[in-house]
Amino acid sequence: MKKKLILMLCLAFALCCLFVLSANAQCAECTDCWTVEMGADGYLGEMGATNTCTVCGRVIAEETISPIFETLGYSYNAVTLDGITQHYAVNRDALARYEELTGKRVTFGVVAASKDSLVNGHPIDANGAPVKDGVVAVDFEKTDYVVFDIKVTGIPEKYLNSAEMICSAYVIADGEISYIDNGEMKATPTANTFNAVKDLVDNPPPAWAKDGSLKILTIGNSFSDDAMEYVYSIAKASGVKNVELGNIRRNSCTLQMHINSLKNDDPTGYIFRHWVDGATAWDHIWDKNNAECAASVKDVFEKGIEWDFVVIQQVSTSTDYSEAQTLIDLIKPYCPNATLAWHMTWATKDDNGTMYNNIVNAVETQILPIKDIEIIIPTGIAIENAKSSSLFNKSLLYRNSHLSYGLGRYIASLTLVKALTGLDVSQSQFPMSDTEGHTAANNSSFGFGSDINLECINIANKAYEERPLPQVVAYIFEREDGGKE
Repeated sequence: MKKKLILMLCLAFALCCLFVLSANAQCAECTDCWTVEMGADGYLGEMGATNTCTVCGRVIAEETISPIFETLGYSYNAVTLDGITQHYAVNRDALARYEELTGKRVTFGVVAASKDSLVNGHPIDANGAPVKDGVVAVDFEKTDYVVFDIKVTGIPEKYLNSAEMICSAYVIADGEISYIDNGEMKATPTANTFNAVKDLVDNPPPAWAKDGSLKILTIGNSFSDDAMEYVYSIAKASGVKNVELGNIRRNSCTLQMHINSLKNDDPTGYIFRHWVDGATAWDHIWDKNNAECAASVKDVFEKGIEWDFVVIQQVSTSTDYSEAQTLIDLIKPYCPNATLAWHMTWATKDDNGTMYNNIVNAVETQILPIKDIEIIIPTGIAIENAKSSSLFNKSLLYRNSHLSYGLGRYIASLTLVKALTGLDVSQSQFPMSDTEGHTAANNSSFGFGSDINLECINIANKAYEERPLPQVVAYIFEREDGGKE
């Protein structure tokens, strides 16, 4: 009996060995089936690779793949304001192994975005494309870099100074994205990763509102009259505690005329309108020679008001903006801390699109490259969009080439406040009268109800979303030192 039991055990052992040998023989013939499991850090952390037999499920081999991408920190030159440089490294061996095992092609990129360009906290979509204008996403497929830099330039100075620019890196493989998360920062809090400073930039106080005031000066012509008419009431309705406005203008005034006025202290043809907080109308200021309603552009700056925004524009009949930089160079010494903005004027009522397209093209090609201009006020876009509104006839927007006293000017003022401040203008109410004596009783472009008011607000917001933005440029270059700092 004992011998029989031993014999049965030996037979069972032999059968097990035979089964194992048979299984091994099958596994030797089948194709490896590698799977790669990511950890919490995705492509930025270690990954586990497993080769499993497709026949018996036996684990043939296991290995760990090192992180294929890492950040090495940031650098930023606060003196020259030449942008943000972010340093990265690629582990080529790990990358090659990952692509071999998965069959995926990996690309890398950088995103630079102002905080108001984020959607749901992200500046790119699931495919790595920019979510909207104002975001730069640069993909590249040269994966043989060991250590490389991506430098982002053309960032508006106000973003550099106020930590409103987010710079982040990401890895894409078959549509799956991993962000660099909380990388090391060097030299400045404004050179940052996507998540490390997000809390700092979600709701920063605007630079112009540190003392609860908003001071806007326009240097223009009769078109700046149109755009400024309701700025005070809209800004107050949007929560600004103290509003001060200035409008130095001359009919049909060109950039060259403003330049001459500044250079020669010449008040010829100019009127300076001033609005202090609490006023109900514009006050026409006298110049230093006591000449009624006359003042040179230089006179206005010498009044010593610390303007938060200075807005310039060309005469509406010209799309030659080549003298903008010359005017800016004359303005800056008087208001070095002001944000400079360009007022995009509008096309005429009966324009077939030619004038409008010329204006947009001139802004994009001649104004956006000027680094000193940080904001485009898209009044021209707002009025063009308003022409197609189904809630009112486009004739209600105009009086000759100018905007109507009620509807047209209201849309322009909403757009100006929105573009300069980014404030929520939804609490503004459609005007029943203006400072020139026009009312709902004597002008058909006044007296509209809540539906038209909401339409005007939506038009201004839409123009704000569509406004041309300075082009942020990102480019890649290999590190000469070839190593970490």
